Amino acid sequence: MKENYQKFASFVVTADDAREYLYSRDPKRRVLKWTDFRVDLFI
Repeated sequence: MKENYQKFASFVVTADDAREYLYSRDPKRRVLKWTDFRVDLFI
């Protein structure tokens, strides 16, 4: 059975986003060699 999905949203997670999230959870964590990536959400 083949289902069709529609794209619901798309966003990019950047090094700044990762840094902000990790530092809020643990100030000793570091974001090194981060590559931005795109997330596509389908429903």
